Order: sequence, then structure tokens, then C-alpha cells
Amino acid sequence: MVVYHFILLSDESDDFVLEVEAHGQNTFYELHETISQALGFDKHYLASFIRTDNDWNPITEATLIDMDNSGSLLMEDLLIEEWCKTKGHRFIYLFDYVSERGLFMKLVNIKPTIETRSSYPKIIKLTGEIPPQIKQERFIDDLLNTFSKN
Repeated sequence: MVVYHFILLSDESDDFVLEVEAHGQNTFYELHETISQALGFDKHYLASFIRTDNDWNPITEATLIDMDNSGSLLMEDLLIEEWCKTKGHRFIYLFDYVSERGLFMKLVNIKPTIETRSSYPKIIKLTGEIPPQIKQERFIDDLLNTFSKN
């Protein structure tokens, strides 16, 4: 049995760091639930894991729901070990589809374990300012405030 150690960073918050470990038999949906809970996000909002190349260009996406009824890859059906073969693999955890915002995620370690999959995924470290799940554009807020005054 193997455990995968990931680091997630945000381009919106320089001091944000999330480290999480997942068992190879965990699904990406279980990883999504763990990340969502740790960040205080609603786990029912659309989200996906996008496997990327070394330059962060998308290769494949696993979604929370089948977006176009085409039999797309679902998080609940994808085991961590199916996408994570070597250290250094990169992903984007997309948590805000409207604004196309996400976290940069890198597999930094793979290690053997005797623990069962039920002990994972688990948060190892969470520091810094957590980016909001939904980013409201300032001009929309200003516009709404203007209309509410009239």
C-alpha cells in the first residue's frame, strides 16, 4: 500500500500552503471532500481535478459530475493511484468554475504505508490566507450597492 503526499498552493495568496496525504485506494472525490472541508468550502459546488503537464497545460480532467453526459471521467470513479505514478505530477484543483480559479497541486512524495485507506485522506498542514471559494467581482458589488441605494 502507498500514500501520496500533495502540496497545494494559490496564486491569490502568497502564504497559503495546504499539504494533504491520500492513500492510493482513495478516490479523487474523497480527496475533494477533504480539501473542501479543510478550506471551509461547500463540497457540492462544481469542482474538478485537472492533470497537467510540467508547464501546467491541461491533459485530462476528472469532474464532480458528468458535465455533458458524455461519460466523462468522474472523481468518484478515479483512484489516486491511477493518476499518480511518479513524484512531480502536477494538477490543478479547480474550485470556482465561473471565475476559473483553482489551486496548483503537486505530488511531492510517494511512500509505503501499513495504514488502511480509511485513515486517509488527511490534512498534514494548512497555513496562510485561504482564497474564497467564490470570488465576487468588485464592479458587481458596486453596481448592486448603487441600485440598492435607489
